[in-house]
Amino acid sequence: MSRRASRAIPWLVLIAGLLFSTQASAWIETSVRSHQARIEIAKDGRALVRHELVLKVRGGPMKFLEIAGIGTDIETLPDAIVRRATEGSASKWPLSAASLEDGGLRLKIAAERGIRGGSYQFEFAYHVDLVKWGLLNRGTDAAEIRWVGPRLSSGVDSAKVIFAVPHAASAPRLMRGDGAEGEVLLGELRRGEDWDEVELVRAHLATGEPAVWKIEVASEAFPEVSVSGASHRTIDGSEEIVRNLGGAVGLHEGAALARRWIGGVLSLLFGLLLFAKASLIAGEAGLAGARLKPLLPGAPWLRASYGAGLVFGGVHFALEQRPWVAVGLGVAGLFSAAYLLPSRIVRPRGPGRWVQLETGRRERRRWSKAQLFETTNARGFIFFVLLVAPLLAQAYRILPSSNYLALMIGMFSLLLVPLFWTGRVRDLPRASIEQARPWLSSLERAFDPEVVQLQLWGRIPQGGEPEVQGEPEHQVADETRLRLLLAESPSGLRSLEISFEEGAGASIEPCVLVRVTDDSSAKDCLPQEIPWQRGRSADERVALLRPTAPTRAQLLRLLRSLVVNLRAAAQGARNNDAVSNQRRRSSGRGETAKKRATFSPAPAM
Repeated sequence: MSRRASRAIPWLVLIAGLLFSTQASAWIETSVRSHQARIEIAKDGRALVRHELVLKVRGGPMKFLEIAGIGTDIETLPDAIVRRATEGSASKWPLSAASLEDGGLRLKIAAERGIRGGSYQFEFAYHVDLVKWGLLNRGTDAAEIRWVGPRLSSGVDSAKVIFAVPHAASAPRLMRGDGAEGEVLLGELRRGEDWDEVELVRAHLATGEPAVWKIEVASEAFPEVSVSGASHRTIDGSEEIVRNLGGAVGLHEGAALARRWIGGVLSLLFGLLLFAKASLIAGEAGLAGARLKPLLPGAPWLRASYGAGLVFGGVHFALEQRPWVAVGLGVAGLFSAAYLLPSRIVRPRGPGRWVQLETGRRERRRWSKAQLFETTNARGFIFFVLLVAPLLAQAYRILPSSNYLALMIGMFSLLLVPLFWTGRVRDLPRASIEQARPWLSSLERAFDPEVVQLQLWGRIPQGGEPEVQGEPEHQVADETRLRLLLAESPSGLRSLEISFEEGAGASIEPCVLVRVTDDSSAKDCLPQEIPWQRGRSADERVALLRPTAPTRAQLLRLLRSLVVNLRAAAQGARNNDAVSNQRRRSSGRGETAKKRATFSPAPAM
């Protein structure tokens, strides 16, 4: 894949994402603010259930609401309405209720364009036979009344149920249990002449949790209910109740099982990807002689293990409506897959010799499996799309109903970012010849070959000759430099070279080496503020000059200023020689000497 095409890929993805998001502009998210149910139970066990459900609606338009866990065998009343929950608002719309086969209740809003963002209170009612459902069990002394609340679409911090039962001599009381019903508190007890009211409060309900409410009433309150005809089965063991409530208990357990399966599959997939990436890139780093630095240390199997555990925990808490814990675990998962920039392992260098390398020879780059985790090539980009496309498709599918879950899916899709954008093969330090070639091509286009010629030189370690190793010189060279040969150079200029200092990853910083002899015209023509150091001999001086920024433009600017000063000194010396020759010729003491501009020889480095 060409460099231009690889740069265009992220922009194409961004444009596709923007087009993708415009199609999902009509998203709807609902969150439950409060829920209150009033259950008026007659002496024959039939009950009138009235619900007041306050929802916070984002987006829209919303044209219907589905509530799970209501029951199949109910008789809905026609007085259902939805109104704005803001105080003083008179806006309200009728609702048409219809039971669903799975035990849910569908409330269709009779508004032409539906309702949009805001807080709304849904009020609906229905008749239900508690005796038939096995929720009212009359004994000889007391009657046990149970009621299972609906499964709400989001967690709620406050839920309240009011039981209105026929008046009896002894007051109704709250029944305690070992399960979730133990979290129910007795809010208030009101005694009347005909009716007694018990108000129960529960501090929190999780998403999809079928809350169980239980009270105990004197048996004399239900004279029309037969003691022998009532079933004393508990709600956890009553198949009939589970069926009538649309599988409220069974579906809740199924949702918990589904959460474990989803978290397990995603964590296993992430762990396998993390292990494969760590193993492949470690092999490439060994070939490049570099030290790989993961953000969180550890062997590949260890990082894959705790990375998978973090993803499993994050998915679990995200589905449990605990976003901050899920986000924290997701960020930790990002850290487990991230890498710092690698660095080359520094080893002591032995003696070597400098040889001129071929400038036109290029070796084809080897493709490795580790490049599957890079989007700059076609295979890696396809692999990335195959991984992220199902997640984005699922987020898009559920976005109209819950942008919370869509946001959580989008957050966990970010776990792929450090896998594909950190610890890449292209971030590893490159061979010295590969570092120098792009700079050589750029400088050859910038300088006139009649004025400056460029050569590529490499240092061959002792014992690394091509005829001994059987490898080309550019693969054996452990350091490369660019040498500039001037057509007109002043006296005292020994060499003008460009060396490359490695930074983190594949970055390099060019610097210019100037070698001159002391008290020469080459040294005098350069700025006086240049710091000089002693060279290889007593009369040699060396200066290391760095451009203001490690870019090709700044390097070219520095080189041009040096070349201009050196050529000016060479031309000045040539003019002085011409004047001297003219004087000697006019006095008859010399012959005409013609000089021809030639490129200075390449001295040994």
